[in-house]
Amino acid sequence: MPGNDSYTKLLLHCDGVDESTSFPDDSSSAHSPVAQADAQVDTAQQKFGTGSALLDGTGDYIKVPDSADWDFGTGDFTIDCWVRFADTATGTICARISTNYFYWSREGSSSWRFRDYGGSIDFSRSFSNTIDTWYHVAIVREGSNFKMYLNGVQQGATYTSSASMLDRTASLDIGHMTENAGYALNGHIDEFRVSKGIARWTSNFTPPTSPYSSGETVTIDENISIDDDWDIQSNPEQALINESLTLSDDWDIKSNPEQATLDDSVTLDDSWLTIIQQKANYITEIISADSLVFVTDTNPARILHVDITDPENPVVDGADLLSVQNAQSVTYDSNTEFLYVACANGKVVKVDINDLETQSIIDLSDTDDLITIKNLNNYSLIYTSTDNAIGELYQIDERLTTKLMTDFQYLLGYYVPISSDFNFIEIESLNTDFQYLSEVTTSLKTDFKWVESGVIDPIDRDDIIVTVNGTDLTAKDVRLDSIVIVHTVDDKSQATFTVARRHDNINQTMAGESSELTNNNSVVITINGHVEFTGKVSSLNCQYNSDSELIVVTALGTQPEVNMKQISVSLPSLDNDISLYNILIQNPTIYNPYIEEDEEEPEIYKGIKVALGERREENLFRGRYIETTPTGQFQGINASKMDDGSFNFDNNSTYFWQVEALNYVNAVAWGSPTYKYIGTSLGSVSSDTWYLKGIAYWRQKQFDDIINDMGYYTVGSAPYQEISIKNGRFITKKKYEDKADGLYTVQDEGYNYVGNVQDYDHDGQYTTITKGYTQLVADLEYEKLQNINGDILPLTSVSMQVTLDAYYYYAMKLLTRINLDNTIQENIYNNNNGFPVSIKTITIDTNTMSVSLSTDNSKSLTELEEIDSRYPNEEDYIVDSYEALITPKYKLASSKTSSQGADFNFLPSNFWDT
Repeated sequence: MPGNDSYTKLLLHCDGVDESTSFPDDSSSAHSPVAQADAQVDTAQQKFGTGSALLDGTGDYIKVPDSADWDFGTGDFTIDCWVRFADTATGTICARISTNYFYWSREGSSSWRFRDYGGSIDFSRSFSNTIDTWYHVAIVREGSNFKMYLNGVQQGATYTSSASMLDRTASLDIGHMTENAGYALNGHIDEFRVSKGIARWTSNFTPPTSPYSSGETVTIDENISIDDDWDIQSNPEQALINESLTLSDDWDIKSNPEQATLDDSVTLDDSWLTIIQQKANYITEIISADSLVFVTDTNPARILHVDITDPENPVVDGADLLSVQNAQSVTYDSNTEFLYVACANGKVVKVDINDLETQSIIDLSDTDDLITIKNLNNYSLIYTSTDNAIGELYQIDERLTTKLMTDFQYLLGYYVPISSDFNFIEIESLNTDFQYLSEVTTSLKTDFKWVESGVIDPIDRDDIIVTVNGTDLTAKDVRLDSIVIVHTVDDKSQATFTVARRHDNINQTMAGESSELTNNNSVVITINGHVEFTGKVSSLNCQYNSDSELIVVTALGTQPEVNMKQISVSLPSLDNDISLYNILIQNPTIYNPYIEEDEEEPEIYKGIKVALGERREENLFRGRYIETTPTGQFQGINASKMDDGSFNFDNNSTYFWQVEALNYVNAVAWGSPTYKYIGTSLGSVSSDTWYLKGIAYWRQKQFDDIINDMGYYTVGSAPYQEISIKNGRFITKKKYEDKADGLYTVQDEGYNYVGNVQDYDHDGQYTTITKGYTQLVADLEYEKLQNINGDILPLTSVSMQVTLDAYYYYAMKLLTRINLDNTIQENIYNNNNGFPVSIKTITIDTNTMSVSLSTDNSKSLTELEEIDSRYPNEEDYIVDSYEALITPKYKLASSKTSSQGADFNFLPSNFWDT
């Protein structure tokens, strides 16, 4: 394929016999590469041709002597090749080493780096690849843009630098950076090419499918005999053969855009010229413009116009397009009768539909290929897009400007409307003169107020700076009278301003300076040294003015800080000029509706009501019963009753037993003078083998809980908004509980959400001494109902206007409370009729150089969230459970132990077997 042209400064096909160390340069520069170490041709691997360069990673490389061809400076260049790695280690594609160096290397298995050491160009991109696989790789510079490609796909973002690459006195080394042994490439390289002065690819592309060639035309003066299967291609040149040509066997003669197939042989004698005219292969788009127009994806591109007035005899007119190639799309403007053709390398050809040879080039200064072109026929605006992966859209303005002069004069006996409809593409000025007589007269009332600044120098537009991406916009670029900044509480801030820029080149000022707006660029607006807005560009709105193209920029930023301080500002008096620091009041409203106390769904609630819930208290009886420890041969009363069956049980009670006992069989005394706890049953000592000497016990009886409804808690006045929250009180009591290891006193978890509401003060009175969770939450909910003045009504809103000087003098912020000092009657506005009010919206307008304040006395979401943050913690109102061991549990012994002596034989003598 073509690719060896005047821009090609080095081209190594790496072909030849196996193990050859010759790597001839096929470019017109004819450099003399020299194989270093064991670098050699390997015919076992190749992308194209007979072989490739084998470099084994031990220091092999191809050295190309120093040349000015390797000094790129700030110019465009392209380095590309095919590479096949044998490992995942670091490997260099090419480098130049002197006191400083540049290199292009794979660093590890997944990163590629291009570095001009000593200069300021250095970037890396992810470059995932596997071993033993051929990859096409390319590094391209276009102006200040650097791109890396893998198999035709750009890797990562475009790296931007306007720096110049350093000139060096050093060879170009392929496959190694000799200063660093760890950078030697282990693998194969094929079709290595250096192109200077051209960025061959600026967007994703299809990798080459054949070796690079010069694409030269061969002229045959005598005759030539070619056997076997051959292609003769002319793209789109014509072949001139002066004598004769014999072609044998199966042949294709291809002439783009037409192809002829010859099955056996053809003899062409004498001088002959074969030309196929007005044929269009590779058609990319056909449109209808009273006839058919189509363009071709060829080099050069062609345009053909087919008159089909007589379908049986169409008339074809065609022409090559001026020095352009690969036409992809065409559109027609019926107003101007021009065709517009989108071609490669950012070129649009403007063609007269009545004379296809009349053409002109519109150069968009973009090397990307154009793929689509459309027009707005009513406005003579052309839009074309490129194949750039990020997406690009250009606008071509072909409109004409004129002046529209108007003079309306009429007589009226009464008012009637005038209907008018103006349609035009663009005008420079519109002069109007309306004159009329009317029998109906009306009056026009006007009120003009202005500031007498005296010696004060108020803030003006020269004190405003708009900064985008850290660069101040000039007054010729941004219209300083178009800035509107809006701060709204609980919402994002917004800034809009207008810049004068061409719609087909938004990111450049009219002075030709680069100034990007299309990529969420940062915006800072400073007024008289105060940073008033910080955000990012969110939208662009292209508009047309009578004499210019304008772009309205909208930026969004986070809400600025709030400040709930209270300030007092002055109203202007009736008979004086306005002070620079006065405030103008506009349409204040005071809303104070009458609300019935018993309304079920009132417009506004004036209080909060909450159920306190139930007071639940556990009800139980528990006690301890003991008897005097029996001595000698005597038996305790409880033990005696238990033996004769006269012990009186309470069936609704639970018993927890302690005993003293002796086993008859083994004469084991169990208990000793101290009682031992055995659990809730006497079953273990109830058999005839045991003698009970004494019994003590705990008894517990549980009754139904005592429940009382505690009614409601209210705050404020009716009508109440009833809320549902945690409420109630559960009082638990200590109780006995038998467990595996002993008898415990336990108390279950309780809660007290309403506090100690009814507390007895020993004088026969119950008083509320504390508030619990329920009441505290109700108080906070009532606080939410109140306005910033602590009242429910009235609801007050006021629009105010101040100068920029007053705005910064009072340091106004969102939620700042404003009290008004009237200059005629003192303190009339202080805490009266809903004042003070807080600022909810701030609108700064540089057209009027004023600040509009939207204020009211309601609480903002920020203030409501602050109230929510003071909610008490439910867990703090839970009474923890309790547990304590009273006595351990003992297990009855079944036999006498060695430590037990005769002193345990305390039973009466008649029980002994003598």
